[in-house]
Amino acid sequence: MRHRPNSSINRSSMGGFVEIVVLVIVIVVIWFGVTTISAWWNNSEQKNLFEKVWESSPELKRSYDNLGAEIDRLTQARNKLQKMQGIVESQSAKIRAENEIRKLDVQIARVKRLRDRVVGAIEEIALVTETSSVTTELDQQAIRDLEKEVGNVMASSSVIIGETGKDLPEQKEYTQPETPRVEAPRVEAPRVEAPRVETPRPKTTESGIPTPTRTWTRFTGEKIQAKVIAFNSSKATLTFEKPDGKVFKNFSLWRLSRPDQRYILRVSGVSDFHDNMTNYDEAKREKSSLPPSNPSASRASRPALRPGNPSSPRYNPNKKFSEESNYNYDLRPDYIRHRHRSKGLP
Repeated sequence: MRHRPNSSINRSSMGGFVEIVVLVIVIVVIWFGVTTISAWWNNSEQKNLFEKVWESSPELKRSYDNLGAEIDRLTQARNKLQKMQGIVESQSAKIRAENEIRKLDVQIARVKRLRDRVVGAIEEIALVTETSSVTTELDQQAIRDLEKEVGNVMASSSVIIGETGKDLPEQKEYTQPETPRVEAPRVEAPRVEAPRVETPRPKTTESGIPTPTRTWTRFTGEKIQAKVIAFNSSKATLTFEKPDGKVFKNFSLWRLSRPDQRYILRVSGVSDFHDNMTNYDEAKREKSSLPPSNPSASRASRPALRPGNPSSPRYNPNKKFSEESNYNYDLRPDYIRHRHRSKGLP
């Protein structure tokens, strides 16, 4: 027995499938053509029938046209709401849109039922016209009532369409996103600094103070032998030099006066008692020799370190002081002086 090759079997199967597809397409085309022709024929026949009725009853023609336009308006509003329902994101807005769509569906169904009634009235009048060619008074009243009902339905439809979608966002048109603006890199110019102009500092000027070596007593009690070699008039500071050549700089100057061509210096942390420390030393030795139980005696024996103060109880106007005694003022800081006095020290 001779076997047929596989290629012939495939060709036969493919040929049968193609024939079936072609047959189905031919059937669909024939059905579509027949329905289209019948619909056109029916519409043309219905139009001829309606035109005969509209000649005698123009009210029905107006009602029929108005209801058709109203159905189109309601359908457009419903489609718009469906688009808006897809745009909104909140659940409350979606529920609101769904309720509005249901309301429009009810109104569309109502208008369509009324339109069917108008079509029924037209067909009924057409049948009566074909038989008697005369419309009775009862038919005219029914037509007027039907037209009135059509007017009410159209008014309610207009209200519904006007209230539809008020609380819903408008549909936004799609706009192409803007292309990000690419800016050229900013090139900063090199920063040119102006040359710094330094103001010349005031030079340290020679003081002109007599510069013998003196005994300087610091507020700590330390005694140093030094002389004033210069002071800075802009900063009001002094410069001292010890005999061994060591220099102390930047001593703040409190006061500088020149009575009788002599200087009385008051320096921060330094007291000037000049070379003559006899009064201070004698008072210290005398204080140490007094018994501690007699504080009044120690006060009486204490020398007056401020003889020039008239308000002092130890002020003696008859006592004369030499120029050298002017250097015996107590120039220690106030907190040191008051602390020593509270302890009974000079």
